[in-house]
Amino acid sequence: MSDNMEIKIEISENNENNRLVSVIQLGLITALQKDIISIEEAEGYLFNPFTVEKLEKYVFSMEVIAIIREGCELEDIQSLLSSL
Repeated sequence: MSDNMEIKIEISENNENNRLVSVIQLGLITALQKDIISIEEAEGYLFNPFTVEKLEKYVFSMEVIAIIREGCELEDIQSLLSSL
């Protein structure tokens, strides 16, 4: 698998954009819970500062962006939990 992956989806209505990103968020979180993907993969797909920056630029919902921002901290949370 390539280190650089780009997914390009174009939807004209902002509400549909928010819904699609929300579905992707839910899918990634579910895949994490079921150990189908790693945190690093989830961060590579969506939960990273670059994605936050892009979504802010395209005026996505603040709720959608907040979930991605929190997802950027998954690795830190995991390391804190494993140190308990």
